Amino acid sequence: VVLGWYASEGWEEAKGLIPSDYKGQFLDVHVDATKEEEVENLMRKAKDAFGSIDILLHMVGRFHAGGKISETDASLFERLVDVNLKTTFLCCKHALKIMLERGRGRIVVFPPKVVSALGRRLAPMPCPKPVLQCSYLLCGKNWKRPISLSTRSCPAS
Repeated sequence: VVLGWYASEGWEEAKGLIPSDYKGQFLDVHVDATKEEEVENLMRKAKDAFGSIDILLHMVGRFHAGGKISETDASLFERLVDVNLKTTFLCCKHALKIMLERGRGRIVVFPPKVVSALGRRLAPMPCPKPVLQCSYLLCGKNWKRPISLSTRSCPAS
């Protein structure tokens, strides 16, 4: 299991949630998922450590409700595009390259509003705790080489 993260808040506590039988099968990588070279490096590290990527759980997202479009600052819109679309594109692009080498793989992309809701429903703290819980729920004891990116895998604005 590889988990990409950006913000360190809650990270040490979340690492403590990893089942003891997975301790040697876990790799965490600091990444800004809005930067292509960092995403490519993350996927390369996943491949180097575990041979491939079976599942990509893309849980990066930012949700902004309220306000009129006519009153919304363009910088907020650009930030939402970077966090929600660019990270999805970059992660899928580089994970797919590795998955296609083996001819298989799965990608699950969580919409920003769902990512926010998961964070509130699964834990009283922000990701990565919900990411670890979702990884385990989706993959169960059979998770081999999933790679997860938390909502904190890019800088907050």
